[in-house]
Amino acid sequence: MFWTISCMASVTVLVGFSYRVLSALGELARWAAPYLARGASSTESRDARRDMAELNEATIELGSRLDQPAFVPRSCAKAAFSLGALVALMQAIQRLGGAAIGAWAAPLLSFAAGCGGALGCWFIGRMAEERARRLRDDWNTLIRRSARDVST
Repeated sequence: MFWTISCMASVTVLVGFSYRVLSALGELARWAAPYLARGASSTESRDARRDMAELNEATIELGSRLDQPAFVPRSCAKAAFSLGALVALMQAIQRLGGAAIGAWAAPLLSFAAGCGGALGCWFIGRMAEERARRLRDDWNTLIRRSARDVST
């Protein structure tokens, strides 16, 4: 039973790591919101060159943070599934000596926890990819609009 509880706790931590990535994308969207709200109007100000430099710097920062939004959740999903399968396999090997039917609940529960954690991490990764795609699209629209409004 100790291994089952440890497996569940570890899988919960992995899902938590995945969720942190999703919440970091939310914080990134809040960070980018003032730029997106200003839109191309920042290039119409007196100091358009400074505003464009600030926008370029923000673009580099945003691009680096949106590079692979689902990498951590995908890795956590693999780890959760592997952990659940490993613990279930270890428990099953211990019970091969002719244990009662009820003794097989622990390996099944460990495997189910791993599968559930993997599914949760996968779902969080899909949400992170979607949130990053929307933010990337909004930012690209801003860049196109501001590049069109800058006189060359």
